[in-house]
Amino acid sequence: MDETYVGLTGPLQVRHGKTAVTAPLNQALVAAGVEAGYPETKDPNGYMQEGLGPMHMTVDSNGMRSSTSNAYVRPVIDRPNLTIHTDTHVSRILFDQNGGKDQPSPNAIGVQCTNGESIHTSHDNPNSEVLLCLGAIGSPQLLMLSGIGPAAHLNHVGIEEIVLDSPNVGANLQDHLDTYIQYECEQPTTLYPDATFPHRMLKSGLEWFGFGTGVCASNHFETGGFVRTRAGKLHPDLQFHFVAGAIVGQAEFIKRHAFQLHCSTMRATSVGTLRLRSKDPNIPPIIDPQYLSTEEDVVDYRNALRLAIEIIEQPALDQYRGQRISPSNEYDLEKDEDVDRWIRETTHSAYHPSCTCSMGTVVDGEGRVVGVDGLRVVDASVMPSVVSGNLNAPTIMLAEKMADHIKGQGMLAVEEDVEVYVARDWATSQR
Repeated sequence: MDETYVGLTGPLQVRHGKTAVTAPLNQALVAAGVEAGYPETKDPNGYMQEGLGPMHMTVDSNGMRSSTSNAYVRPVIDRPNLTIHTDTHVSRILFDQNGGKDQPSPNAIGVQCTNGESIHTSHDNPNSEVLLCLGAIGSPQLLMLSGIGPAAHLNHVGIEEIVLDSPNVGANLQDHLDTYIQYECEQPTTLYPDATFPHRMLKSGLEWFGFGTGVCASNHFETGGFVRTRAGKLHPDLQFHFVAGAIVGQAEFIKRHAFQLHCSTMRATSVGTLRLRSKDPNIPPIIDPQYLSTEEDVVDYRNALRLAIEIIEQPALDQYRGQRISPSNEYDLEKDEDVDRWIRETTHSAYHPSCTCSMGTVVDGEGRVVGVDGLRVVDASVMPSVVSGNLNAPTIMLAEKMADHIKGQGMLAVEEDVEVYVARDWATSQR
């Protein structure tokens, strides 16, 4: 693993991964992208997103995930003004009424838990607030359980006390789809031995526990890129993640040397919803993402599959590339109907749900729930539209900015006109 810092995001540690055994294969992918006509980029989070190159990961110098828990919570866990309740399921938000008789507005004063415990905001601080940070599924669910949401739907599931008729709570659900193309590998440059053979797994685990190094010190999405699926796209709308291994489902490695290239379209036009199944907080909500419900999304994903295969079949990968595992030969990739069938059979969520309490409809620009006092939402649900990349760093950035608003601090000084790369012929050329 590369021990050189490539950046810091607040207290997070950000690095490039560089696993020795898989490095040749990762480098060959970038070279293949260049051969296919795409630029090479050294920093997809900087000036030049477009192209293929090394990816960032939030991993610290000990090979541990630099999560928000490790970076933000653990360093302050002993503060006297912080109380952490574990194994606690919040069932609803508690309100009182303030304002005049003619126009009372609900005021959030705490939360009720399923174990019967009530947790209230500070009575000593009139500026105390309830902050929802439950994500794009949990935050709209809790709002609706608490009587904030589309009134007709809430009444339908048995919630009679409507605190605020807010039709857009749970609407505008956006996500990234993901699928992957798999090939056998002709060279021993993959994770297959370390992920399959017990003695290699034991060795890798001991190296990581003892020294924070080795194959366990990386997430192995060390290389990837962002490209445009067709001419007329101003910015990249397709993300690639490369893994020097082939996996069935989420965790089972194919037992031979192989690799896979994930492809995810970034700006889908399909929009879904989240609705309550029941007023019982223990029953999961109904999540209907409406994936691939527009023709534009189908065409973009069709292009994504073909572009991914085009990159893999470049000369730079000739010495590594074996037979294609997936899509299998059952699918004629020259036929749109076969490509579409394979996509619908194999795509799954990239776990980037967002936008269900979006700014401008449910919350304002500082995360405050419109129509309610003392209540904010601080998570990916407040995004108006899903970002063109992974959600981890943007959500942390959003939370940092919301924290400044909550504390009454001004915005950080930034340059207003930061130049970013745009392909010269973007309107007429796809690469």
